[in-house]
Amino acid sequence: MNHKLTAGAVVYLFTGNLAATLISVIASVWPDWIEYPLGPVIKHRTITHWPYPPLLALGILCYFWITTGDFAFYYALFLPIGWLLHLATDFMSVGGIPFGKPNGIRVGISLYKTRTEREHFVALAMILPCLFFIILTGKITPEYWKGEFIRIWVLIQYALARLF
Repeated sequence: MNHKLTAGAVVYLFTGNLAATLISVIASVWPDWIEYPLGPVIKHRTITHWPYPPLLALGILCYFWITTGDFAFYYALFLPIGWLLHLATDFMSVGGIPFGKPNGIRVGISLYKTRTEREHFVALAMILPCLFFIILTGKITPEYWKGEFIRIWVLIQYALARLF
């Protein structure tokens, strides 16, 4: 839950975009989610927690967004962003993440151990300042959210039109 909340708070603070925030929230749990069915094949915090694949994906998507101007690439950027925010929060834990090889030594700054009260405290320490500035900038008013829901509806129509 902490991965989703922190990714959502950070992305919404910087973008004010509800659709981008939802995409990043979904992507923020991907590294752990993909490991569960593949547990015997992929060990926890190895290849899915290696920062280079999402960084490469981010670079490729940035290139396509800049060169084509297609806003589908803009929204796709939030998949690796959510993934990287997951890695950032795991980097803060005792378990850390691998930087050298995917199965190599994990590095972290040891602010908390996962599944402890301290993990929730660290997450809250990230979420509350974000929430403060979200409120301060007016990104949580009914008028603002009405615009965001319209934007999501337009995106859904755009995606359906491209599919069919």
